Amino acid sequence: MADGPKWRLVAASVIFVVVIIGGIGGVFAMMPKPPLLEPVKINEMESRGVDSMRAVLAGHSDVVGILRNTTISLGIRVQRGEIEDWLKWKAAQDAFWNKVGVVAAILAAVFSLGALLKSRTGTIV
Repeated sequence: MADGPKWRLVAASVIFVVVIIGGIGGVFAMMPKPPLLEPVKINEMESRGVDSMRAVLAGHSDVVGILRNTTISLGIRVQRGEIEDWLKWKAAQDAFWNKVGVVAAILAAVFSLGALLKSRTGTIV
């Protein structure tokens, strides 16, 4: 018969590896999809940044300018809807990476607690 604490450690390690491998695929599947824009437009908006693009939209918010097909000149011609789509994607990316950070922090706390308990008792609880 297997030794209790060692057997539990092996089983927990196997389960952990399976969850991590499955979780990595799940994490990449959850990443927000980029908007279907030309790379030149995405690069232009990336170079200006989120706050600047919000200011561009605010500056073009007259009665006629709130339609998605309104054209805005940024050195290149971009439609308002394309900027809105890019801003939604950037917000979704930020939210995604915040969630990943929270999960990493929780895992770090769990492993730290496990290490602390192991150092005090000599066995994993």
